[in-house]
Amino acid sequence: MPFQPSPDSNYFFQFDLSTGLTLGGLEAGTPLQHFDADIALGNIEYFENPFQWFHDGRSVLGVTQDVMKPGGGWMLGPLRPFLASVDGKIRMLPSLVNEAGPLDELHWVGNRGLAIALFGAKGAYYRPEHIDPQPTIALVDALSGRVIQPVPLADLVPDASRTNINHVSSRVDERGRIEAVITLAPGRWIFWRQGSAPRQLPISVNPWSTRFTLSPDGRTVLTMRNLTASGSICEHNPNCPIPTPNTGPIAELYDLKSGKIIWAITGTAKDFSSYGPPVISPDGRYALITMPDRDQNSRNFSLPNTVALVAMATGKVLQRFPSSSPYISPIGFSNDSRDVWVSVGRRLTTYSIVE
Repeated sequence: MPFQPSPDSNYFFQFDLSTGLTLGGLEAGTPLQHFDADIALGNIEYFENPFQWFHDGRSVLGVTQDVMKPGGGWMLGPLRPFLASVDGKIRMLPSLVNEAGPLDELHWVGNRGLAIALFGAKGAYYRPEHIDPQPTIALVDALSGRVIQPVPLADLVPDASRTNINHVSSRVDERGRIEAVITLAPGRWIFWRQGSAPRQLPISVNPWSTRFTLSPDGRTVLTMRNLTASGSICEHNPNCPIPTPNTGPIAELYDLKSGKIIWAITGTAKDFSSYGPPVISPDGRYALITMPDRDQNSRNFSLPNTVALVAMATGKVLQRFPSSSPYISPIGFSNDSRDVWVSVGRRLTTYSIVE
């Protein structure tokens, strides 16, 4: 996981499966703090963001678990939440417990310890294996160890034993309640407001590998459409057939209530493309998305993705700039929505928005 800067851009954290969690300052000479944070390989591929900056901008919310070593592919115990600080201190948070089974996923909501949890859903990834009779999704407060609102997955999908969380985007509303858009395999879009029952959204996009972001006001969701070329992937074969370009939507903004498209950004993917989740500025005026590079060449797999700054009101692409990496790079905004950043490996590039 590349660098993730703090909201005030004074610190960063980075997670690596082999070395754990690292916190440090962006100023040269600032000491680094290292924390053990094991997450099973069979688990981390299913949830993208097990770490999140705490509201103080100096601590990181995270999870760890006992894993089988060497390799770390199998789970030996549930996830355990913690709070790690740039001064080297770590505070283990209360265990999150539900009768459905162990804590298997934790998706942070906001920056004060609220989260969406998945209990008793990954028995096949444990050693020894175990059966999960009633997988359950829940809204939780990790700071207090409180399960706020659990819902059996069987209430949301036809076969709870054959589903998983594809992606989550969430916010905390003005009253401090969790609101989230959640996609569940094999094809459900769910909206969940704390205190109400989850409901299915009228969005027809296939949620498999689809990344999206809930707007700060909770009224819309910005969705990536995974536009890519078609054909055979054979990177090191000079005789590989040239991929067939595809033209279509790259990103779409949906109204949550009606499920209708407000605007769409279209383009052409001449090569195989991958997309990370879009990001919306805290003031809701701008978005950052990944787009196919306009100079894509089917014989060159080292071209960087293009990051685009988008006007949320119209869907107009205001500016493009390279991420300098052919892989998905974390992107984001500063707290005041005036700067954007792109993180690639150990390099962080920032841009100021000039109006």
